[in-house]
Amino acid sequence: MKQDSIGERLRKARTAKHYDLEKVTELSGVPAHFLLAMEMDQFQLIPKEDVNLYIESFAKAVDLDGVSLIHGYRNERQAQEEYKESSPSSQSDQETKAFTLSSSSEERFSFSESVSSAPTTSEAVSLEQEVSEKEEQSVIVEEKESKSNATHRRSSRYHHREKQPSQFPLILLTSLAIIIVAFVGYIVLREVTGSQTSKTPTSSQVASAPSSSAPSASSSSASSSSEETAAKLTVQGSDDLLQATLEQATQPVEIHFALKDTQGRSWVAVANDTIGEEGVTLSADNPEYTVTLPEGTTDATLTLGVSGAVSVTIDQQPLDLSALTSDLSYVNLSIR
Repeated sequence: MKQDSIGERLRKARTAKHYDLEKVTELSGVPAHFLLAMEMDQFQLIPKEDVNLYIESFAKAVDLDGVSLIHGYRNERQAQEEYKESSPSSQSDQETKAFTLSSSSEERFSFSESVSSAPTTSEAVSLEQEVSEKEEQSVIVEEKESKSNATHRRSSRYHHREKQPSQFPLILLTSLAIIIVAFVGYIVLREVTGSQTSKTPTSSQVASAPSSSAPSASSSSASSSSEETAAKLTVQGSDDLLQATLEQATQPVEIHFALKDTQGRSWVAVANDTIGEEGVTLSADNPEYTVTLPEGTTDATLTLGVSGAVSVTIDQQPLDLSALTSDLSYVNLSIR
C-alpha cells in the first residue's frame, strides 16, 4: 500500500477539521501560498531556512506531529541526494581497467625475471622471443577487449536511442486525444446551453402570433418571462476575493471548473457547512471538475490555486474572474 506523502497528510488533516487555507494561516502564521506549496509537495518553492519552521507550524495547526513530518522530509531529501551521487558503472570500468593493467605488468615482470636468470645465450634468445611473443599477444588481447567494449557501448547507445522515439508518438496521441475530448465537450456544452436558452422565447412568440389584438403586449410578456426564469450571476470584488450572487438558480446548482490550457495545473475546491471541503488538482490528465451542491444550499466558498489558469461556470453561467490579480484566490457564492 502506497504511503501518503507529507503534503497529502497535511491536506487530509486540514480537510478533516474543515479548515480552509485562511484559517490555517491565522493559526500558524504561515502565508497561504506556502501552505498550498507544502500540500502539493513543492518544498523547493519555500526558502530553505523556513522549511522546518513552516512544516512544524502547519502540523501544529492541524494537530499532527511536526517532528515526525520534519524527519520524513529530511529522509526523503537525503535519499534523493544519495541516488543522484551514486554512479556504479564508472566504478566497475575503473576496476576492470586496473585489473587488466596489473595482470599484464605481472606477466611482463615474471618473463623478465626468467630472462635475467637464463644460464646460456641460446636459452636467453628463446626466452626473449617468448617474452616478446607473449607481450604482443597481451597487447592484441587488450586491443580486442577495448574494441569489443567500445562496440558494446556504441551498440547499447544505439539501442537506447532506438527505444526512446517509440514513446513519443504515444505521448503525442494521448495529448491530442485529451485536447479533442475537451474541445468536443466544450462545444457540446455550448450547444446544449444555447438550445435551452433559445427554446423559451421561440415558444412564447409562436403562442402570441394568433392574438392579433395585442401583439406588442404578448411579445413584451414573453421576453420578460424568459428574463425572469433565466439565472442571473453578478460579481463584485477584486485582488484575491470576489463576492458572487446567483439569483433564480435552478436546483440543484452545479459548479464546473475547467483548465484554460491543458499544459497548466491548478488546485480547486468547493466548501460550505454542509459538504465540508471537496478539492482536486486539475492537470492534463484531469482537466475538468464538477461539483453539485445539495438542494437548498444558500452559500459556498470556491478556492482557486491558480486563478488565471481555470474557468468557472455556475448554473451554466460563466463567472467573470478578470478582476482577480492573485494566484491563490477565493469566491464567496450566495444563492438566492
